[in-house]
Parts: sequence; C-alpha cells; structure tokens
Amino acid sequence: MDDLKRYGIRPILIEKFEQIKDILFHIKTKVLSKSIFISGAAEKYDPMHPDDANKFVFEIARQLAATGNKIVSGFGLGVGSSVVNGVLSYVYSSTGRLLDHHIVLRPFPQNIKDIDERKEKWSRYRKDMISQAGIAIFLFGNKKQGSNTILSDGMREEFEIAKKHKLTIIPVAATGYMAKEIWADISSNLNEYYSSLKLRNAITILNQLTLDQTEGLVTAIIKAVEATQEL
Repeated sequence: MDDLKRYGIRPILIEKFEQIKDILFHIKTKVLSKSIFISGAAEKYDPMHPDDANKFVFEIARQLAATGNKIVSGFGLGVGSSVVNGVLSYVYSSTGRLLDHHIVLRPFPQNIKDIDERKEKWSRYRKDMISQAGIAIFLFGNKKQGSNTILSDGMREEFEIAKKHKLTIIPVAATGYMAKEIWADISSNLNEYYSSLKLRNAITILNQLTLDQTEGLVTAIIKAVEATQEL
C-alpha cells in the first residue's frame, strides 16, 4: 500500500466483496455530480415577464458553466434556448475549451405521428439523457393543451427518472407549475432525498425565495449544487 501511494494511488481496504459496489457507486456519483440536467418547459412564465424569465434561466446556466459544470439539456420549450445562450456566454467570453466540454444538447426527436410510439421513444430518450447527469434542476413546467395551460407531464416523468437514478433533485418552487409540485412532494420527506444537513438547508433556503429575488435564487441554486458536490 505504501509503495502504491508513492505513485499517487490510494488503496482502499474492504472487508467484503459487496463493498466494491458501494465504492463504484460513490465514484460514479462524484463524477456525475459535475453534470447537471436542467429540466424545464414553459408556455407561460407567470408571474414573470418572458424577458425576465429568459434572463433568469440564462444566468443559471452561465453561472453553472462558470463553476466548472457541464449542462445536459433536452432543449425544453421556452427554456432550452436560454440555457444554451447562458453556456455560450461563458464559453465564448472566458475559456478556450470546446463547447462540448460544457454542454450536452439532446433535443427531442420530432415528427413522430404515432402517439404511442412518440411517448415510448421520448421516455427512452429521457432515461438515456438523465442517466448522464448527477444533479437535476427543475424550472417552471407547463405546456399548452388546446386553449389551456396545464402542468408538464414530461417534467413529471423526468422527476421520476431522476429519482430512480438517484440524482440530487433541485426544484425551484418559485417558478411555479410542475417545479412547485415537485417541491411539494419532496419537502414532506427531505431526509429521503438529501443525505446531508448542509444540502437539506441549501434546498430549503432556495425554496423559501420568491421570483422577485432572482439574484438570490441563482445564488441559492449554485450553493445547492456545491453542497451536493461536497458529499
């Protein structure tokens, strides 16, 4: 063991073979915590003005990229373009690295006429996309159905997939709609979702803020991400 340490290798002693699975899962979690899936869909941003909402999402993506994270995005309606622009703003102004190092774009396949086929393919697409991340941030979450605006069932599915894959889930309840519903589900059992007191406190503080505190919301999101990465 001492000999290996001379080469920068730190051995880990285990008592039983099953512990290897736990060690590998911990390594995977640490690596993926730098990849952040942003789930968002917005036909409406009420009570935010669309321009303010776009600036808000832009700033979240820009600061996440600036703190060394890679963004995973399905280019959700009303949110995806601001995510891309935020990452681009950071990449083109302050780094020589390729854009691929900062963002993974996975727009959903369109023009699938059969409803059941589209649902099945989109579900598989979501699972593949979310499995590449360690953290999931949920913003807004509504869509148009006829003349009505309803909650996004796609975002709900993404939440369930993220939960199954044990991602750290960061809903931004202030944005309303499905993001608020997800926070309502989580807030009743924080210990189940967040393993550390620091992370639970960061998530709670985030979801006590309102939409007129956009700077505070962005800061709180970054702190929640950092608390996750410290685990």
